[in-house]
Amino acid sequence: MLIIYLCGALATALAGMGGAIRFSDPRTGPRTQVAVVVMAGVFWPVVAIGALQAVGMLLLANWMRTAPTADVAATDASDADVPTSELLFTG
Repeated sequence: MLIIYLCGALATALAGMGGAIRFSDPRTGPRTQVAVVVMAGVFWPVVAIGALQAVGMLLLANWMRTAPTADVAATDASDADVPTSELLFTG
């Protein structure tokens, strides 16, 4: 388990180093870039879980968008004569 964590930390640190060099503001010093790399290496499991959650949400949203929906007005004609104001809760 430790080997998996260390390999993930190394891969994330290398990716973070590339991102820190490429996308950082030139006015920031190397200490800031090193801090980003170290934090990415330490907290990579949290980032991986967040990425998996984001992918899961994207897949769920795509499934919900493409799922067939029933037309309520066409399937329940008994409420067709009820005005909209009576259907709303006016608590």
